Amino acid sequence: MRDGKSGGGVGAGQAGAFLLVWRLVPGDGGAPPPATIPLLVAVPLIEVFVGWHAASAATGLDTYDDVAAYRRHLRGLGALTLAALLPPLAIGAALLVAAFRLPYELSRYPDARALVLSVAAGVLLAGTWAATLLLATRGRLLLAVLLAVSPIAFAAVPVAGWLVAVPGGGVDSLIQVLLPATVAGLAATSVLGLAATAHTVFHPGSYR
Repeated sequence: MRDGKSGGGVGAGQAGAFLLVWRLVPGDGGAPPPATIPLLVAVPLIEVFVGWHAASAATGLDTYDDVAAYRRHLRGLGALTLAALLPPLAIGAALLVAAFRLPYELSRYPDARALVLSVAAGVLLAGTWAATLLLATRGRLLLAVLLAVSPIAFAAVPVAGWLVAVPGGGVDSLIQVLLPATVAGLAATSVLGLAATAHTVFHPGSYR
């Protein structure tokens, strides 16, 4: 029952984070919002990634009778797993920096910065989803739930502070705060996800 509730918490957190990035910047002409495009590409890759990790762990358990050799296998698997989670964080962080360093000509286009930040949000959320599903697969459901809901919490805190400081601010001003706050929150969540994943994949007890 507790596993069922935890799994529901993971799903609710992921759904909330998806709705958050979905509404950041709307798509033009019926196209999907830009933040969702990296997610649509990443979902099947995440399934393959988590399946590969689980299969590799099971193969090591069946292959190695020696405890030391099995643990070496797990360390190698852990290093590869973390390496696979690094690109979304690196790409998302690079897009976040680039959004505030756009060339002058590009920055004059309407919503150019918002577009780049929105894509960054989608990339970072994809990495967070990969870490969340991996943690759930390894039985770390509480960590998975906390990671799933973290993007919402990280985005809500600065927005709440802005609402208190600027009670009469308009919707456009709120969006200007919400968008970078969400991307920064997703970047922080990705770092937490890497730390939680490292603790999990390098701990032999996670594979029992």
